[in-house]
Amino acid sequence: MTVLILNEKTNTGTKPPGFVSDFSKRVAKAGLWSFTLRFSSRLFTLVRIIVLARLLAPNDFGLMGLALLLMTAVEKFSETGFLSALVQKKENISEYLDAAWTAQIIRSIVLFVILFVGAPLAARFFDAPRAIAIIRVIAFAELFKGFTNIGVVYFRKELEFNKQFVYQFSGIIVDLVVAISAALILKSVWALVFGLIAGHFVKLTMSYVIHPYRPRIRIDLRKIGELFTYGRWVLAYVVIGFFAMRADSAVLGKMLGITALGFYQMAYRISNLVGTEVAEVLSMVVFPAFSKLQSNIPKLREGFFRSLEVTASISIPLCAGLALLGFDFICLLLGEKWMPMIQALRLLTIAAPFLAFMRIICPLFSAVGRPKLTFLMQLSRLGVLGAFLFPLTKNFGMVGTTSAVLLSVLLIIPIWWRKAAEIVEVSSYRLFKEIAPSIFATFVMILFIVLAKQAIKEPGIWRLLLSTIAGAAGYIGFLLLLWKKSHNGPIGSLLFVKQSLQH
Repeated sequence: MTVLILNEKTNTGTKPPGFVSDFSKRVAKAGLWSFTLRFSSRLFTLVRIIVLARLLAPNDFGLMGLALLLMTAVEKFSETGFLSALVQKKENISEYLDAAWTAQIIRSIVLFVILFVGAPLAARFFDAPRAIAIIRVIAFAELFKGFTNIGVVYFRKELEFNKQFVYQFSGIIVDLVVAISAALILKSVWALVFGLIAGHFVKLTMSYVIHPYRPRIRIDLRKIGELFTYGRWVLAYVVIGFFAMRADSAVLGKMLGITALGFYQMAYRISNLVGTEVAEVLSMVVFPAFSKLQSNIPKLREGFFRSLEVTASISIPLCAGLALLGFDFICLLLGEKWMPMIQALRLLTIAAPFLAFMRIICPLFSAVGRPKLTFLMQLSRLGVLGAFLFPLTKNFGMVGTTSAVLLSVLLIIPIWWRKAAEIVEVSSYRLFKEIAPSIFATFVMILFIVLAKQAIKEPGIWRLLLSTIAGAAGYIGFLLLLWKKSHNGPIGSLLFVKQSLQH
């Protein structure tokens, strides 16, 4: 959220020092609401994971994971990129809305038919006959998405994230309540299915309650063609991004079975929950913010620095802490039946901060009108993943799959890093300086956690609590010391925001 307080230039020159423009205030407010939405949703997601992991079996999560994998696949392969194009457009978009909504409906009907008819083929490929009915039921979620009010695009374009919060959070709450209630009664994978469907139906309803726009069916090939000119590169990098992000699940599910897929997707979900959430929050806000600042390189650079710094300050220590305390976390909160995923979880927590950085860099590429660059970056990552995924999974199982994911990130992130540095016109080393305080503070945190674990050798709730408190104290204490000595680091960004909001 610290990226958001940026002074702007007008035709009459630079605004007076200490003055925060209406745009900056709107972006700051949007960042606050976006952070609240993401924090609240992930808190409820964590509760959902813990409760359902206790009530359901890994095989249930594997079946649901397979169904969601297929739903995501057909979505990504038909991505229009229209919503991103509408957000990125500088002019009035009202005349494009009906055409975009009509295309959205047609797409959703086609996807529903593909999922419903293709369910037996997918189930046969993964040797999971129980998945047929599950895939066909969740296909209705595609219809709900398609008929959603296109007017909600204004929530992002106009930075009205307070309305976005109500719209998104309503579905999250309903999903949580329905899934847990059904799990207590059914104790089967259908609890996850019913929660998903209920959540999407409520979001469909709320889209018309919250936004007054009422779309109409209108086929306008010229308008659709204009949107697709930008959206084609969104489609390209979304498709490649899907392979880069989901190929691991598909290969593992085929080679190791549905139960192993359940373990793997749980580990992936938890690692991303702590590792990339801040970046997800920022990416929703920085894309429209960076788009408005794309011609002002100094301010664009400042915003990118601050978003990168905050992402690092939260994702790096959280992932390191989870890697060290993963055994205690799984054993106490999820149950011993989930212990086979511990090694995969540790490897994925190493990859998670780098994935978080990618989530901040992608909006930068798109905001300056270079979505093709994101496509090329994702393509290079997919190439590395493809080279390692099959042989490592075959020889080392789930650990091999996670190792391939980690290698695909570690070998490619230097290219992303350098390209981002070129866009904001600094050196790669200058970018590294923005995250260095968080890295050094994390080493201090690791030391404190190791000492705490040595003090209480027996795994349990007290060791988890003591280690967490000790690690947090070491991390925050080092950052405070760094700020006192040099006025550098994440605390400086937070104080910058506070001071800006006071003017």
